[in-house]
Amino acid sequence: MNSVYFIPTNRSIEKSLRSYIKEVAFAQKTYSLDIPIVIAETTDEAFVKHNHNVISELKHKYPKVKIIHMTMEHQNKYFQTLFENKSRQLKNLFVSREKNYGIAMNKLFLFASSFNADMFHRRDSDTCLISDEIKHASTMYPIEFELKYLNKPVSYVKEQLGLTKPDPRIDNKEIWVIGGNYFGEWNLDLKDFAKKSYEHIYKLYELLGFSKDAVKDICTKAYQFDKPLKLDDEINLVTSVNSEYYPDCGNIAVYKLHEYIPALPGKNTLSADYFPFDTAASIGIPFLHHSREVFHEYHSERFNLQSKINYWKGMLKFADYFNLYLDIPKSSDDNNHTNIITDSYIQELGTYISSQSLASKKERKDRLRQIINEILIGFNDNYTMIGQHLLDNLEYCIEENNEEFRLHGELIYEWRSLIARAKSIYIPDLIDQNALVASGI
Repeated sequence: MNSVYFIPTNRSIEKSLRSYIKEVAFAQKTYSLDIPIVIAETTDEAFVKHNHNVISELKHKYPKVKIIHMTMEHQNKYFQTLFENKSRQLKNLFVSREKNYGIAMNKLFLFASSFNADMFHRRDSDTCLISDEIKHASTMYPIEFELKYLNKPVSYVKEQLGLTKPDPRIDNKEIWVIGGNYFGEWNLDLKDFAKKSYEHIYKLYELLGFSKDAVKDICTKAYQFDKPLKLDDEINLVTSVNSEYYPDCGNIAVYKLHEYIPALPGKNTLSADYFPFDTAASIGIPFLHHSREVFHEYHSERFNLQSKINYWKGMLKFADYFNLYLDIPKSSDDNNHTNIITDSYIQELGTYISSQSLASKKERKDRLRQIINEILIGFNDNYTMIGQHLLDNLEYCIEENNEEFRLHGELIYEWRSLIARAKSIYIPDLIDQNALVASGI
């Protein structure tokens, strides 16, 4: 099983890469695996040059670990090759510089296939290993669990880990997703509300569309002040979307799933990158959640009106799509309790997603108005101002989602063919060709 290790970034990766290269070196030494680290940039800003220098230094320090710097120049060349003259609208999604969490994940899905890998590991660039941040924490590598249990059947994992026996009908299903969460500062946009009362957070999650029974468990696990650090390993089997043990996309490993289901291409839409995982959980593909968290660094900032407006617009867009996508087709076929995702299911899924652009605007606007009126307006003057701005722009928000649903449906239809084309492109060769052209050879 071949794998690749991604650190997508829109910042300096010095701290993150210096930390995570030790995890890859550990995997190389322990399992005799050659796992390349890929730094995938999202901008051409000045820090990219600094990233290049850090990578050059670490290549000398760790000569056995391959580090590949996927700059925007390399990515543009890659997507020109991948799409050629086909699907201009879809190509534009991948070369756009707009903030798009779903497309950022989809890039990794395609890149993994272009490294001849059926599995990939992802760590976010504003995180690092716990042991590099907290002195008394022992060194614990998430990749150890990822390499041990990804692609293994539930029956094997239950036997190895002594897990409580779940439904025996899933014994033959394979673990296609393994992940943990973050330790450290969490989202300050929501912490503003939690400081006043957790009831604001519970209410928000209910309005977003989460199961009322699951809300308190999810929020208690995700949003804690002075969260204790877990030093003991704990592994849980995840068999539903609304689970307190749902892994975070920035501390995760994936097998095969990326070849079937792309994420929602939603501009600034919060959690758009979770769509493939939510869909997989909905159709019964089991995940593993481990307690080996990574340290998350989140810098507080003064209240910036435009950034807060963008955040809450992203929250509204998430609320709209999450509620519409709740009823996605739940079963791929009579698959004898294995992980089969058929072409017919993919077509059904794409049709369903595309059709959501025709869903009732009135019902959707009413839901978003409820979030604005019950969470934002009246909380304080700043959030009231944000709420009023969002109320004035609800029509645009809905229309933007509608266009993205249509594009998502098209992307789902085309995805298997894109993956096949991606497998015909070997990224190290493409980068070497770029280097030769740049040097005039």
